[in-house]
Amino acid sequence: MEKIGVELENVELSFLDRLVLHVLRLAVHQFDRIGIVGKNGAGKSSLLKLMNGQIKPEKGHVKSYIKFAYFDQVTAPDESEIDYDLKGKLYIPETKMENFSGGEQTRMKLAQIFSNYYEGLLVDEPTTHLDTEGIQFFMKELTHYYSALVFVSHDRYVLDQLVTKIWEIENGTVTEYTGNYSDYVDQKKLEKQHQQEQHETYVKEKIRL
Repeated sequence: MEKIGVELENVELSFLDRLVLHVLRLAVHQFDRIGIVGKNGAGKSSLLKLMNGQIKPEKGHVKSYIKFAYFDQVTAPDESEIDYDLKGKLYIPETKMENFSGGEQTRMKLAQIFSNYYEGLLVDEPTTHLDTEGIQFFMKELTHYYSALVFVSHDRYVLDQLVTKIWEIENGTVTEYTGNYSDYVDQKKLEKQHQQEQHETYVKEKIRL
């Protein structure tokens, strides 16, 4: 049985009196590959930060049982050592960090993560500043990564290739769908069709009565 890496129970998180997340229970297991989707401001990054322990919920509990590496698109890379081969593969320049472009900073942070083994990865919008070669490298590394992976992305192609579950955040609630992004889209279409059929049945019955 796969062990649990992190679990959230009865969690509530608010910003400026607005309920951002309300989670009854979520768990990330040892070999889960989860993509988080939702509209801008839905709480995707906040959910990652909750799991990483960077922010605390007003209610509920977040319990982590493994060490995660965390990547976000905002924080500058630190000065930690990276694997020499990765530095070459990602074309990271030999210059001071303050001279790095956005793309070079992203590649540097990815190299730092992939230079060590972690039992889980929490990754927020990893492909935003990457060129095509950088995206292909990222996907190749994660294709052969056999521990818990949770990441936020707007890139449908990347989600289709790398995840086996989708967590959709809508109105503060997280709904889990099995499959990649395309499977998720198909399931959403079926849900919408079913809701429409139920509504039409209700209207017909109301008219009949």
